[in-house]
Amino acid sequence: MIARRLAAVACALAGAATLSSCATFEGDDVAASSGDHELSQDELRSMLESDFLDLVLDVRVPGREGEVIGSGVRELLGAWIVIGPIEDAGLIDGPALDEARAQVTERFGPDFDTAPAPLQDLLVKNSAINLRIGDGSLTQDEALGVLAAADVHVDPRYGRWDRELRAVVPLG
Repeated sequence: MIARRLAAVACALAGAATLSSCATFEGDDVAASSGDHELSQDELRSMLESDFLDLVLDVRVPGREGEVIGSGVRELLGAWIVIGPIEDAGLIDGPALDEARAQVTERFGPDFDTAPAPLQDLLVKNSAINLRIGDGSLTQDEALGVLAAADVHVDPRYGRWDRELRAVVPLG
């Protein structure tokens, strides 16, 4: 009888400890981090809810208004992750960013202004990297080299970072 009571108390304490630890996860607001950069859940949500995203990536579930496919979320996160280490290494500069912003603004016109700031930032920096690779002032090997050394974290609800593929992949 005493053994059952002790077991019940032990289970209750273990359950309480488990539940309380779930509520104190550090970084729970971080969807991904790459080098010194963090993408918050709110920033990711703003990009995914943006109508502008449909002009850039095919991420919606056909026939289901507003739903995003998992591979679309992973593709967006992967694109975001790649930018940070390249930027931190100083491989994109002001003139490349200015030229990229002008090209992106011209391509998308007033629609670009409706995009949330994190998505605008992602597009401009991605375009700047592509411009530098295109003009030969940056090689793909240089860009991939800094990415290989980057400290990357992805919230497990979206997947995990695969260093070899340089992509966010599903868990499992």
